[in-house]
Order: sequence, then structure tokens, then C-alpha cells
Amino acid sequence: MTHKLKFVNIDQPLDKFMFTYELMGNRLGPILIQIASSFHFDKQVTEAFFAVLRKKYPTPIFALEARHKSWFVKETIELMQQYQISFVISSAGKRFPGHEIATTETVYFRLHGEEKLYSSPYSDEKLEKYAFMIKDWLLDRKQIWVLFNNTILGHAITDSKKLYRLIQRL
Repeated sequence: MTHKLKFVNIDQPLDKFMFTYELMGNRLGPILIQIASSFHFDKQVTEAFFAVLRKKYPTPIFALEARHKSWFVKETIELMQQYQISFVISSAGKRFPGHEIATTETVYFRLHGEEKLYSSPYSDEKLEKYAFMIKDWLLDRKQIWVLFNNTILGHAITDSKKLYRLIQRL
């Protein structure tokens, strides 16, 4: 749906994809929609995809991780707010662009490594920045999901513990 079909003719693949997730019921967290860095934003295609997504599956939380700079525009944010799709706050060093914004009541972080994709730790300064952002959103009663994907050298565990401690201290 995302990498090959690029949001076009997705009815059957979407139903097949969602079948497994629906079995989880109320245990289901946000469903990640990760798109390729070669996938450019097209308002009509994106809006049609979001409309199908919400018509067929109105209640799940969906989170979109964009990896091409064309997605980081006002039109994308407005569509995501309209269709209640969470914008993924992604950190991947200089590999992919990023944007730190909440488009829904669910905030979803995917942290792939500050310098080197999947294998570098986060600086204390960066984790402190995230802790302040998270604390503010928690005060606004938003639901926060943080996934560290810098697992190659085990930094995900260390960084998640550091971030947790920072949030607790605020």
C-alpha cells in the first residue's frame, strides 16, 4: 500500500493488512503507516487514501511516518488533522527530514538514532528536549508513544531509560 501501490488501489491490501490488527481489539496501539523516502506528497492521492482509511476503519489510531521533504508542508498537516492521522515525529539523523508536531491527541515518536541510523545513541540534550515536549503534551492530556529503533548496539534500552527518568524529574 505504501511502497509499491503508493496509496492507489488499496482496498484489498488494506483489508488484508487490517484483518490481523482488528483481532487485537482494545489492546491495539497506533498503526504505523511508513512511507518510502521516494514517495512524494500528492494531495489528491493522500486525501483519497485517508478517506478510504477512515471510512473503512474509523476508530483505530493511525500514525504516518513520512520520509520525503514534500510531506512536511501545511497541506499535509491539515489533511492529517482533518482525518485524525498522527504525524510521526521521526528522528533519523540527517537521513530523513523531520517535523515535531502533534496533529491528533496521539503523539508518536520513532527514534532511529541521532547520528547513525539504527545504531547511535541520543545525546542527553536531545533526550531532554524530547522529555520537555512529552511532558507538555502529557499536560495537554495527549497519549504519547515513544519507540526507539536504535537497537543495533543496544542504545534503545539505555535511551528509553534515560528518557523515562528525565520525564519523571520534570
